[in-house]
Amino acid sequence: MIAFEPPEYADLVHQGNELMEQKQYRDAVAKYAEAIQMSPSSTVAIYDMGLVLDKLCDPQAEQFYRIAANMGDSNASYNLAYWYYRFNHKANALRYFRHHLRIADEDNHTHYAEQMVKELELLFPNTLEIIWRNPLSQWRWPSEQRSGQLNLVS
Repeated sequence: MIAFEPPEYADLVHQGNELMEQKQYRDAVAKYAEAIQMSPSSTVAIYDMGLVLDKLCDPQAEQFYRIAANMGDSNASYNLAYWYYRFNHKANALRYFRHHLRIADEDNHTHYAEQMVKELELLFPNTLEIIWRNPLSQWRWPSEQRSGQLNLVS
């Protein structure tokens, strides 16, 4: 997706990725926040924000994973499913593992997701599939609408 975004967006995501590799997570949050403000409909920075917040053990990671997953990012759906599983929200984990299997090409997560679906379906055989797609092509964060500024992490 970066290929269709402004070069500045790609630069910010790249800088955020480099900061993540250096374990400078707070600085990476700032880079991803800038990228999200620049292109709020691209899932790359949203997913990466979820990753970095997950590294910081920040519960806001769930929101970013969910947004990117609901926008069709298969890595985000997998990470969100695993996030729910880790925090014992297993019915939600089942929903997003199934979602991952529906939207992802076969990858290194597919086999694990299939195993998790089999395991979780034994616990929750009647789990409904409720995955809401983002109805807006150009959505804004609630904090942007109120203040004009993006306030992601305090």
